[in-house]
Amino acid sequence: MFLNGDKETIKYTERRYIPGNSDSENNLKSTTALLTSYINNHLKIIPGAPVFGTNLIDTDVVIYIKVSDTALNARLESRNTKHRPAQRARIYAIRALIEQDVDVAKNKGLIVEVFPIS
Repeated sequence: MFLNGDKETIKYTERRYIPGNSDSENNLKSTTALLTSYINNHLKIIPGAPVFGTNLIDTDVVIYIKVSDTALNARLESRNTKHRPAQRARIYAIRALIEQDVDVAKNKGLIVEVFPIS
């Protein structure tokens, strides 16, 4: 998937993520919005068939599995991301965007269930 008709793929821009850099943060928001739009336009939701992902899609019920920092760090360690130091910060930034979307869903009156995992 390319950004703005450009030659840069979303995957490439993810590798350039710089924690705390406003351009990187804005780029992460725009790529997340692009992916969410793509998913909403191409994914068919079927009643009784749950969909799992890291993007909040158009739906009437949201079940958010809130993974603790300890569990998330353990998962990242198991994926051996030490050679990609920005990976951890990018994942935490994505989680923050998801939590913002969950809050928006709550404010819209959607059914939102949160299940903490520690």
